[in-house]
Amino acid sequence: MPDVFAEGMLFAGTKLYRKGKRNETIWNYIRRNSRAARQLCDDIEAQIASARLGAKRFKELLDRYGKDLVFNACNQLIDYSEAMLRQRIAAIPDGEYRAEGWLDDDGRNRGKTLPVKVCVRVIGDRIEVDLTGSAPQTPTAYNVPFEGSTKVAAFAAFRKLLLDTATSDNRVPSNQGSFRPISVIAPKGSIFNPEAPASAEARFTQCNYMIDLIMKAMAPVLPDEIIAGSSASISFASYAGVRPDGNYWVFLEVNEGAYGGRPNSDGPDAIDNLMANTRNNPLEDLAMHLPMICERYELRDDVAPGAGRYRGGIGVVKAQRILTDGIITHESERHTNVPRGIFGGKPGALGKCEIYNVNGGEPRAMHSKFHGLDGRRMMSWPYYSPCGGGFGSPLERDPQKVLDDVLDGFCSAGDALNVYGVVLDLDAETVDLAGTRTRRAQLEKTA
Repeated sequence: MPDVFAEGMLFAGTKLYRKGKRNETIWNYIRRNSRAARQLCDDIEAQIASARLGAKRFKELLDRYGKDLVFNACNQLIDYSEAMLRQRIAAIPDGEYRAEGWLDDDGRNRGKTLPVKVCVRVIGDRIEVDLTGSAPQTPTAYNVPFEGSTKVAAFAAFRKLLLDTATSDNRVPSNQGSFRPISVIAPKGSIFNPEAPASAEARFTQCNYMIDLIMKAMAPVLPDEIIAGSSASISFASYAGVRPDGNYWVFLEVNEGAYGGRPNSDGPDAIDNLMANTRNNPLEDLAMHLPMICERYELRDDVAPGAGRYRGGIGVVKAQRILTDGIITHESERHTNVPRGIFGGKPGALGKCEIYNVNGGEPRAMHSKFHGLDGRRMMSWPYYSPCGGGFGSPLERDPQKVLDDVLDGFCSAGDALNVYGVVLDLDAETVDLAGTRTRRAQLEKTA
């Protein structure tokens, strides 16, 4: 898509309802310009219903407590979140913290990676995230809107790092107050701040990778909050075709990735990250409503996650077969840029995707991004998400956890011995503790 006008319908302040009554002219226009009109309109109506419920509940608060008390309480919560984040930032030494990496390509210019550079400036109780030096905007839809996505990714990164609900002693509401101490710089015309009318539909993987680099940059001063490299991507697939009755079918799917190892636990397996929260589609429901079959859906067994005191999460493999001729479009990342290990942990594993006909033929390797692939009937498309990197030295991992991973098929007996330094008796399903101490001492000497 060369520009935003090719991405779909554009509406600017158009009223779907006027004085409580549906604007049927607009609704009919939307229906007649969508391949999945019923699905689209139902989705919009659900959003309208949630907005109305929110307005109703807020009005009930105003009626019960009065305007002054309600708005004062809202402002106090926002100020509280800001104060708590500033307090955490102030504890970080002032300075510039940098990290850089790359994205696979823009979906058109193959073999041409896109640099991403992050500089985090800690200045007292505020932070600047500077993306200067990152790739210029692309001629494809692989750009990131500055206000709606780039800035949000920076806010999300420091909310996760400094005010995580699971690790914070005090509950801090997630609101606008946690945005105020963070500013973002991205030069106009760059991938993170494209000039109009650049298209920007495929924007999510860049945001996740930016967050991954922020964590890498902050590792020296936040070692207890940082995790190893995650898949830091999102696999977004679009399947479409025509049913025998002439009607279109469309399915949009998000496939999971994996987190990197963490300061106190392994990286979670097969889960969205770092800025995503999509739910899983039940496979049975998919097969009931669409001409598709899921042939395989499980944790990857072709590679190992990043080894470490806490290993990286294991990515997912998911293979979808389409039962009619159709079109497949996909975007993801990290087919060339492996998730990093940290503090002695080993790197994770690259992602990949393939395509093949179930009636025979060798699988064909696909790029991480492709558009409008002519998908023939009985074509299967497996996606393998990246595995996370390891946290800490593998020689410090609990030997019992290594045994558990070998028995579960997540680690080979060879890696247990040569990477983790753990000697196993697989017949008895036990660890040779004395042999493990000796083996680890040998590996430490040769490291």
